[in-house]
Amino acid sequence: MSGLGGARGAWGKRALDALEFVSALRVVAGRAASAAGRQHVMSLRPTRDRAALQKELDRVEAFRGLLNQDDPPTIPAIPEPQAILARLGTEGAGLDGSELRMLGKLLQASREFLVALKGAAEPLHSLRDRLW
Repeated sequence: MSGLGGARGAWGKRALDALEFVSALRVVAGRAASAAGRQHVMSLRPTRDRAALQKELDRVEAFRGLLNQDDPPTIPAIPEPQAILARLGTEGAGLDGSELRMLGKLLQASREFLVALKGAAEPLHSLRDRLW
C-alpha cells in the first residue's frame, strides 16, 4: 500500500517510465525536510482511488495555503532520531548528552510545527492531531 492509498503494481513500469515518475518523485523528495520524509516520498505509487487522491490533493492545497499566508509559519529543522531510537530498543541502552539534546530538538520542532498547524484548514487536522 502506498502513501496515496494505491496498491503497488497498479501501474505498469512502462507507464511510470513514460511519465518519468521516479524522476518526479526525486524532485519532490529533494524538498523533504528529513531523510524519513524523503524515504516516504520515494515509496509513493500512483493510485486510481479517487477518494484517496482527493484527500491527498486537499491536504496539499491546505498546506500550500498555510505557506502562502502573509506571515507563513517557519517549518523547523527536523533531527534524524531513527538510529538513536532503534538503539534504545536494546535492554540497558542509554543516551549521551548530544543524543538527549537531539531528541530535545526533535520535541521542540514538533511543538513548533504543532503551533504552526493551530489555525490550519481541516485537511491538516489529522496531521495536527498526530502531533498532539
